[in-house]
Amino acid sequence: IEAALRTIEKGAVQSGRTLDDLHIVLWTPTAIGDDSTEARDLVRAHVSRVAIRPLPAKVDPALETAIERIREKYNYYEHMNTEAAHADLVPDELVDLFALAGTPAECAQRLKEIESLGIDQVSIVLLSTTVISYVMYTLNSATAVQVGSEELAYSTAFVLYGVFRY
Repeated sequence: IEAALRTIEKGAVQSGRTLDDLHIVLWTPTAIGDDSTEARDLVRAHVSRVAIRPLPAKVDPALETAIERIREKYNYYEHMNTEAAHADLVPDELVDLFALAGTPAECAQRLKEIESLGIDQVSIVLLSTTVISYVMYTLNSATAVQVGSEELAYSTAFVLYGVFRY
């Protein structure tokens, strides 16, 4: 999260703004349940999908070894399947870096930590909600004024691509 915030801050500075001028939303795999291990297991496949891509920052060398194993063993036929074999390769430390998972008390504590980093909102987004919300946002006249263009709706294709890619 800290690495992503540094990247966002650089972009904000280039546009004459600061992080305080932005509303920062964290979109993260989430599982909350009475059994912490079960909740963590539910997000491991999603975290493995994150790990096969370039990471936003360096990680502990011990985690680099785990990430290499995940990249070697990742099976796209089991993409996002919570019971995928490659999900078993995801250590708890990677879950902690890239997901919100655990008991309600554990997740509440983690949300406090996330908030202290400067995150304004944590979102759990469903596919249909994502696409519909984005289309509505792009068609809103206030959005056109804010971004300086009425052609933002054309970017919906990229949102669809991104959503269906995962």
